Amino acid sequence: MSASGYTTVPGSASDFGPERAFTTAVPTLSIAGCEAEPWRVGQTCSLDLPLGQERLFGRADERRPESSLRAPLAHFAQVRPGSILDCGPLGAVGISHEQAVFAGTAVGVEMEHIGRTDVLLNGSGVDRGTRHWLRPGDVIHFAKHSTVVLVMAPAALAAHPYLDLGHPFGGPDANLIVGESQAAWDLREQIVQAVRAGGNVLVGGESGTGKELVARALHAQSGRTGRFIPVNAATLGANLADVDLFGNAAHFPERNTPERPGYFGDADGGTLFLDEFGELPKDLQAKLLRALQSGGDHMRLGDTRPRRANVNVIAATNRPLDRIRPDLASRFTSRIDVPPLAARRQDVALLVPAMVLAQYREGSLRAKPFVGVRPDGSLHVRLSAPFVVAMMRAQYDCNVRDLETYVARAMAQSRGDCIEPPSDVRPWRASTPAPPQAQPVPAPPVPAAPVLPSPDDTMPDAVPVDTLLDGLGTHRSASELSADTIRAMLCLYEGNVVRTAERLGVHRDSLRRRMQKLGIKPNAPEE
Repeated sequence: MSASGYTTVPGSASDFGPERAFTTAVPTLSIAGCEAEPWRVGQTCSLDLPLGQERLFGRADERRPESSLRAPLAHFAQVRPGSILDCGPLGAVGISHEQAVFAGTAVGVEMEHIGRTDVLLNGSGVDRGTRHWLRPGDVIHFAKHSTVVLVMAPAALAAHPYLDLGHPFGGPDANLIVGESQAAWDLREQIVQAVRAGGNVLVGGESGTGKELVARALHAQSGRTGRFIPVNAATLGANLADVDLFGNAAHFPERNTPERPGYFGDADGGTLFLDEFGELPKDLQAKLLRALQSGGDHMRLGDTRPRRANVNVIAATNRPLDRIRPDLASRFTSRIDVPPLAARRQDVALLVPAMVLAQYREGSLRAKPFVGVRPDGSLHVRLSAPFVVAMMRAQYDCNVRDLETYVARAMAQSRGDCIEPPSDVRPWRASTPAPPQAQPVPAPPVPAAPVLPSPDDTMPDAVPVDTLLDGLGTHRSASELSADTIRAMLCLYEGNVVRTAERLGVHRDSLRRRMQKLGIKPNAPEE
C-alpha cells in the first residue's frame, strides 16, 4: 500500500501524485471480453507511457521470467474509488507470451503486433510487425482470446466516504446501476450528494441514458416511505393539468364526479417523478412553481382550503435549462447530469450481460438459451467475440436504449446458445481524423509531443493549445516539421490546414507542400 492508501499495480497504475491520478484521463486498455478468463471483463491497464517506454500485452508463465521479455507485462486491475486491486497479467492460453507491444510515441500510443495470434483492429486484420497509432474508442481483438478497447480514464479514483462498494465488481449495485468507469462512479456520487442535500432534484441527460433509473435510486436512498409516482409531463394537457396534478373534490365540476387526489396526493410521503419536464408549457410550470414554493401545498379543484402533500419532486429533461422558468429551476436543490454512453464506453461490456441476466431472472424464454451455470453455481452469459466487438464499436444515438435494442435484436436472430451480432449495427463515428497508416518496424524516432485527447472531447479546447505547442519546439521553416508533428496538430484542428499552419507559424502553402511530400492528407475541409 502506498502512503495515499492505494495499491500499486505494476504495469498499470503509474506513480501518480493523488491529484493527477484522480483528475487526469490517460490512455487505458479496458477488457471487454475474455473467453478464457471471463471474470476479467471491466479490468483496466493504464498506458500512460513516456516517449519510448513500452508495455507488453501477453501471457504470464512461471517458466519464463518477466525479465527475459521485451518489456514489462501489462497488469490489469479492478479500479474502484479508493482502491486498485491488482489482478496481474493475463494467464490463460490462447495468446503468445509476447503478443503485442504498446509504446508511448509523439502522437499518443502505438501498438505493434508481434505474437502468433491473429489480431484485429476495429474489425480489420493487423499484419505482424507493423505499428498502428491508436485513438480512444479503438477496439482490438486477439483471436480466440480477448477483446480490449482503448479509453481515456484516470489511473485511480478518489475515495468517497459515502459510496457503497459492496456489490460485485462489474455487477449492478443496489440501485441497479451498472458500470465501473469514472463516469459511472461520478454518477453514483452525485446521487449520494443529492440525497444528503435533500429537497427536489433536477436530472438532466441525453435521451436513453437512464434518468428514471437515477430517479428511482434517489427515491430508494431517500428513506421516504410513500410511493414512487412516475409521470410523463409531456402528456399533461393544459385543460386537465390541474386535475391531473392536484386532483379535485367530490362532485366537482359535475355531480357524481369522484374525488381524485391527483399526482401530488398519490405521492404524499413519497416521490413524484416528472419525466420530459422540459416539454411543460410555461403556464403549467407556473402552477408547479406555487406548489414547490409552498413545500407541497396545493389546491384541489372545488376545495376552499389548500392541502399539504409531503412530496419530493424529481424532474428529468433532455432539454437545455432555458426551456425551464428560472424561478422554477431555482426550486430544485440539486442537479444531476447523467453521462451519455459515449462517455462510459467501457461499461458497454458490463451492461450487456446485466441486461440479459435481468431478463433471465424475470423468466424470459428469449434469454434462457444464452445463460449458463458455472461449476460454482454463478450465472454467465454466452457472448460471441464478434458480438462483443460489434457492441464496442456501435453507434449509440439513444444511449442505453439503443444498446437494449441491439441486444434484443441479437437474441432474436441468434440460432445457437451464444449471442451473435445483430444485423445493421451502426458503427461509431469518431470525431478525429483517421490514424496514420501502419508503418513497418523499426519506426523512425519522432520528437516528443503530448497524448491526444479523447474524440468525445471538443478538439480545440480539450487540451490547451499552448500545452501542445510546448512539445513541438520551434521551427524556422515548414521543411523542419516532422510527419508526426503535422499529424498531431491536424488532429487537434480536425484536419484544417489553414488553422494548423497559423498555429505552427508557417505559411499555409509551405505546409501543404510539406504534407504532400510526406504523403499526409488533411481529411477535412480547409475553410
